[in-house]
Amino acid sequence: MKKLILLIIIALLAIAGIVILNIGYSYFSLNPEQTNSGIEGRIIYGPTSPVCKINEPCEKPYLGEVLIKSKDSIGIIKVFNTTENGEFKVSLKPATYLLETKQNFMITCNQYVTVEQDKYENISLNCDTGIR
Repeated sequence: MKKLILLIIIALLAIAGIVILNIGYSYFSLNPEQTNSGIEGRIIYGPTSPVCKINEPCEKPYLGEVLIKSKDSIGIIKVFNTTENGEFKVSLKPATYLLETKQNFMITCNQYVTVEQDKYENISLNCDTGIR
């Protein structure tokens, strides 16, 4: 009987946690309207091998998911994928954002970007793989 009560309590806590996360996500997801401002650029990662050879690229375009978070990293504003060349363009309202890459738990890098009204900030983000 005690195990059943404990399981019920754990299940209720898990459900409460999911509800709280969904409320937080809904609250902080600002779903920007059409705007003439945002961020564009390219993301690359490297080195891709411990020994880089002359005339052979040692970096690759980042093809994967990018999170745009609020300046204080509390909420996710937008999620998008880069092109095969690692390029992207995303519309955002003027503010300061944190761009964060996620892929294979290995390539993770981030950069703060301030978006101004009627301007696309152009960035180049270089992610260090840690391969040496």
